[in-house]
Amino acid sequence: MRDRWNYKSPLEDVRTLALLSRAFRQRRRIEREFNNSGLGDLLYSKWLDPIGASLATYESVRRGEKQYLAEVARNMELFFPDLPDTMAIRRLAGHLEQRPRGVPLFADGLRAFGPDKSWLPYEPASLDWSGQWTAWRSILTRPRLP
Repeated sequence: MRDRWNYKSPLEDVRTLALLSRAFRQRRRIEREFNNSGLGDLLYSKWLDPIGASLATYESVRRGEKQYLAEVARNMELFFPDLPDTMAIRRLAGHLEQRPRGVPLFADGLRAFGPDKSWLPYEPASLDWSGQWTAWRSILTRPRLP
């Protein structure tokens, strides 16, 4: 039987991700969307949500708040080593991986790897930098082979 005092509805997680995504997209300070422990849970991956942790990390970096970056990078590497954004976060934390194991989901993660985008599956000139996600516009060709 669940302890009714400690139970957290999965819908609360969905609501939290929606708030986080909206705040990130509108470049608002995300800590205003959370209580004191909510943002920390995301940053430290205690929530075990790589998408929320990535968004929270990129937002913190945007604000110049990098005091948690090394710990978040370690947690992401431990829990989500195959997520391309994990390598982007590690790079932001000072680890110099050549490139991610795949394409980071977020444009902020893609930016972490500098101007050389020759490793991407599509032409870098077609990247759409207008949103938070890594996306291309007007792609009419097949992906390039690695």
